Amino acid sequence: MAELFRSQVRFYGKHGLYLEALTPDAQDAKDESLSEIARKKYLFKAVVDIYSIAPLVGYLYQRKAPRDGSEQTKNIFEGALSNHYDRLLFSYQLLMILDKASEPDLNERLRRAFQADDDVAKIGSDLFNDYARGGIEVLYENLIEGVDSPETMLMKLVDFVDDFDSHFIKGVEVVDLSSLLF
Repeated sequence: MAELFRSQVRFYGKHGLYLEALTPDAQDAKDESLSEIARKKYLFKAVVDIYSIAPLVGYLYQRKAPRDGSEQTKNIFEGALSNHYDRLLFSYQLLMILDKASEPDLNERLRRAFQADDDVAKIGSDLFNDYARGGIEVLYENLIEGVDSPETMLMKLVDFVDDFDSHFIKGVEVVDLSSLLF
């Protein structure tokens, strides 16, 4: 299997700015001249936390986005990637299996997920990052955009969870798998 998530990941333009808005800034948190919402407005502890779920959010909302601009604005360094490698790899493999639009053949999707050589992994990595940027946009638009107080942020979070529930959770058939175990 090709080496995935072993080197720095860079975000450019608006996606880097959105990541900054979704994560804490140590300097802003200490700056008493800023409003409370400016000091405490974040929902994720680190950019790598967003990077591990954003591709799946992008996939669920069928949202991909190309790289925005050429100026690098946010990075995830190798250490953070290696500390979250299992979670990132799981998200990658799940996305590769689920995304029929990019590859209709199940065997090829499974190969991309579990046995990718460098060329196939490059295709998968590009797809993962396209969905990640789309998911970052969805998270920013639904959780941060227009927030001016902690109360507004909480309301946007509740609305997003309700929307997610109505689109992806309700109506999902629960199957009793215990019969398969015996």
